[in-house]
Parts: sequence; C-alpha cells; structure tokens
Amino acid sequence: MVTRLFVVHGMGVFDETWVKPVEKQLAEIYGQYETLSSVALKSRFTIHPIRYDDILSDLVEKWQADATAISKLSAGLSAAKVEALVGWLKTAGEGFQWTHAADVLLYRCFSDVREAVVVTVANQMFKVINADLAKSQEARWGVLAHSLGTAVAHDALHALWTTQFDGVGISPADVKAAFVMMVANVSRVLETDADVLTSTVQPGKASNPNRGCLNFVTARHALDPFTIPRMFDPEEWPDAETVQQERYRSIRVNHFRDRNIHGLNHYLSHPAVHIPLMRLLADQKSAISASEEKRALKEFTDFGAIPIETAKKELKRLELMQPARSDDWTKVRSIWDAFFGA
Repeated sequence: MVTRLFVVHGMGVFDETWVKPVEKQLAEIYGQYETLSSVALKSRFTIHPIRYDDILSDLVEKWQADATAISKLSAGLSAAKVEALVGWLKTAGEGFQWTHAADVLLYRCFSDVREAVVVTVANQMFKVINADLAKSQEARWGVLAHSLGTAVAHDALHALWTTQFDGVGISPADVKAAFVMMVANVSRVLETDADVLTSTVQPGKASNPNRGCLNFVTARHALDPFTIPRMFDPEEWPDAETVQQERYRSIRVNHFRDRNIHGLNHYLSHPAVHIPLMRLLADQKSAISASEEKRALKEFTDFGAIPIETAKKELKRLELMQPARSDDWTKVRSIWDAFFGA
C-alpha cells in the first residue's frame, strides 16, 4: 500500500511551492540505496505538503501595519511577557527575524490563531485520509514535521483524533498513523492545551486504542538551540515495552553542513535521520539493509564541503549560545537574538 507522507513546514515564509526542495532531497536520498530504489518511489509513497503559513503571514502583515490589530491573547501569559515580546517584535523590522519570530509568537500566544492553524492542518490531513478510506477502507499515512511544524502537527493530530471534521470522526483506535517523525522537535517548548507526553500522539501497538501512531521518531541536533528549552527527551516513553520494540526512537546528530543547523534539509542529509524515515515509508526495515546503513554512516562526513576551520568556528559560536533547559518558552527570544543576530 502506498504511504501518504504529510510534510508540515516550520517557521518562516512558505509559498505554495515550498515543498519542492524537500521532494528533491527525498528523491535523491531514495536513489542512494539500491534495495530501496529497486521499487519505484511513487509505488512506496506520495508527498502531501501541509501549509498553514498563509494564516500567519496575513496576520503578520496586519500587525506590521497596526500593532493594535491583534490584541486578544490566550490565558496563561503574563502581561509583562506579552509587552516585552510584542515590543521586541515591533523593533525586529522586516525580513527573516520578523517573519520567523512572529510565527512562533502568534501560534503560542493567540488561541484564536492557534485554533485556525490547527483546524486548517487537520482538515488537510483528514481529506486525504478519508478519501483513501472511502476507496478501500484502508489508509497508510505518516507525518514528517519540522520546527514550529512539530507543535502544529502534534496539536492537529490530537484534534484529528479527538474531534469531528465534516461531521466525521477518526479515532486513534481505528485510524492510526503509521508513524510520526518530529525533526527539530519544539512541541514541548510551544505546548499549550494538550500535554505532548500524554496526548493521543503516542506510539504503541495497533491494539492500543488510545495511541494514535504505531511509531514515533524525534530527531534533534546536539547544538540546535531551539530544541533545548523544555526539550522533548523522554526515556521510557510512553512505556518501557514501546521503547524495547523501537516504536519510540530518539535520534541525536551533531553534523555541520550548513550554518543553519536548524533547517529541515540539513537534518535530513544525515543517514541517522533519513534511513529510519525511508524504512518507515517503505514499511519494511529491510528496504535499506544493515550493510547499506553501516556504509552510509561510515561515508557520511560531518562537515561536508565546509572547510574544517570554518566549521569549528561556527560550532564554537553555537556552543556558546546554548540556553538552559527551562520551562520558560520565552527563551526563544534570546535564542533568536543569538542565533540570527550574529
């Protein structure tokens, strides 16, 4: 059965063609493994990009024009923090810092915005899943989410399994995701209504009616500062048996092939990240053999084409900006200043 891969983008500006570089990279990776590529890619999986940036970008434009246009904040955020963050964003100006930071702030602070994003994302997934169910009463699907998209994907999946769309409900007992893969996982940093460790977005056996996915993979770079506050790093989660069965896996990498180590393409370039993804997409661990995996990891160089001295200098900069593991999500602001202000 063909796997539907929902790819959920992170923070920043994303137009309707945003998924093209991801598609290209996944196709190139697919072709690197002989056993895997012996079957046509489209026979194994199709990519379904999930976009929600239009909701956020419209609001950012309004905010840039009139900072008072958005005033309804969700509960649980002190007035002092709101004032400080909004003041910072007012002075951030146009460009990368503004658009990326505004996305995070809008999603985390504004319940109406968050609800609109969650409903939009869940609806996009629901339509594809429901169409497959209507045709064959079967659906195999997985989620690849990045950065802010990990929080969005978590919230949307939980909504998908606990509410109704178009008068139809999908329960985690009946329609599970084959896998959920969170890259640069910030779902705990931006956690709001549903606890990411106890929600329906947990891995487990098909027979478990309360867990929405069969497999859950989280990947983080050792020096990715955005993943550190409220780090998603459980050990025996949701329980020891699930970990022993490798239904929950936590991957840590430390390569440096791009100054933006937080980027999805940078994460996916590492075999430790893309091999588990490809095996899950193929629904077959042997689709990439143990010997192929060993060779790929051995041949992969952490610095790629970047001169070693340049890489060492950048890595030192990243080491110096590492934030403390904190329950305060507003640490994102100080990370932004250090990560993109240098």
